[in-house]
Amino acid sequence: MDEFEAALNTYRVLILEDDPYDIVGEDAWSLFFVDVSEYPNFDNVSALISAEHTLEVLEKHEHYEKCADLRDYIINLKIWNLENIKKK
Repeated sequence: MDEFEAALNTYRVLILEDDPYDIVGEDAWSLFFVDVSEYPNFDNVSALISAEHTLEVLEKHEHYEKCADLRDYIINLKIWNLENIKKK
């Protein structure tokens, strides 16, 4: 169940833009798939890896609406990365 909790918390931070320190305030043993010490400036690689892992876990638990949000987030992040690579 810890993996599921980490997925939900990561979803809240990446998609809902909740402050991870508020989540930790709710439960001192909160888990995340993203390094919250970088909040709010996650590097794109960390955000992408975290979002993909969160998507896998939420698909397993059949949270399809959250999965759709994560897919959009991942696609937009990849597009942003490609556009910025082209600019260089």
